Amino acid sequence: MLRTHDMIIMPLAQRAPWEDPPAPTPAPPVERRMTFSDLQQGLRQYQSGEGDNSLAHGLLIIVASVAVLALVLHLRQRMKTMGPPNSDRKLARELSRAVGFPIFSRWALWWVSRTTGTPMAAMIVCEHLFDASVEAWAGRPTFSLARSWGKSRLDQLRTRLFAE
Repeated sequence: MLRTHDMIIMPLAQRAPWEDPPAPTPAPPVERRMTFSDLQQGLRQYQSGEGDNSLAHGLLIIVASVAVLALVLHLRQRMKTMGPPNSDRKLARELSRAVGFPIFSRWALWWVSRTTGTPMAAMIVCEHLFDASVEAWAGRPTFSLARSWGKSRLDQLRTRLFAE
């Protein structure tokens, strides 16, 4: 007859000492519905920076890359199919590209055009209109320092535009 003491020692003696005891089988996961507190906890983790956001950052980078690529392709296609300039602004831009303005002169000429109400393209082509508009613009009292600096830039532009 086996005693309790022999029953405990016997299984231990039959097992090899280097073997690990068998791992307990994990309990099946409990399925539960997501609650509002789960959402709150996730938002708290996101705001504190505790969670691993590499997937979210990766997705944002991919979406941004696709958006930039789409914008570049759109603008490229738009430039390919662009017809002749059909507005004063576009015509002025094309004429100023052909002339090669000194730095900030295009901006100063745009300011003169906006202030005097004269089309910029007309000022690029007509010397008399250019001189009259610049003189009317330079005589205004506001931003006198910027206007004097702009007038010197426009004088340089005048020699480039109307040199014969």
